[in-house]
Amino acid sequence: MSKKDKWERYPPEYVAGLFDGEGCIQICKVCRKEHTQFMHTHLVTTITSSYLPVILQLEKQFGGHKIRVKKSDKNKTYWHWIAECKQGENFLSIILPFLVIKKEQAILALKYRKTFKRTCKGHPVPNSIMRIRDDFRNQIRTLNKRCFEE
Repeated sequence: MSKKDKWERYPPEYVAGLFDGEGCIQICKVCRKEHTQFMHTHLVTTITSSYLPVILQLEKQFGGHKIRVKKSDKNKTYWHWIAECKQGENFLSIILPFLVIKKEQAILALKYRKTFKRTCKGHPVPNSIMRIRDDFRNQIRTLNKRCFEE
C-alpha cells in the first residue's frame, strides 16, 4: 500500500481528533435581507488548518466547501473547511463516537438538527420550535466559551 492510498480516506478517529483540536460547532442566526422579520438559524461546522491537503481531503470526503483566509499576524494563509446544515449533521454523526472535547456540543448540534425534521420546508417555523433552537444555540455558545484549566 502506497502512502497516497493510506490517506485516500481519513479514518473517523483521526478526523475527530483533528476536529477536537482545530474545529468549531456553531448555530448561526441568519436574517434574509429582503425578509428582515424572518430570522432562522443553521448549523455550521468548521475546521481550520494551514495545511491545504487536509482541507481538500475533508471537502472530498465529507462535502462542504473551503474558504481561504490570510492572517495578518505572521502573513500565513489558513483555510477553513465548512460543512453546514445537513452536511454538518452527517459529519458530526460520523465522528461523534470518537470526539472528546467537543462531544457535548456535537450532541446538542445533532439534537438541534432533529428539530428540522418536525417542520415543513417553505412554511413558517412555530415559535415553540424557534425557542428550542435558540436554547440549543445558547447552550453551544456557553460550551464554546468555557476554559479548561489544570
